[in-house]
Amino acid sequence: MNAPTPEPPSHRSHDLFQRLIDGVAEPVIIKDDASRFVFINDAACDLLGKDRNQLIGRTDHDILPGEQADRIVS
Repeated sequence: MNAPTPEPPSHRSHDLFQRLIDGVAEPVIIKDDASRFVFINDAACDLLGKDRNQLIGRTDHDILPGEQADRIVS
């Protein structure tokens, strides 16, 4: 019998962190230096009305009307 191949530590850490922020009742959005969504919890997805896979890698300007996105970025 072959033992299952363990996941790389980075994937486990990512999954653990995602589960942790999903447990937070308030919206949590973490962005990178280019203001792209990197982590977003379930509450933030509900607030924005989009699935996580529609948000990761996007910016406020990709998903919000221009004036609203400008207020968040500035």
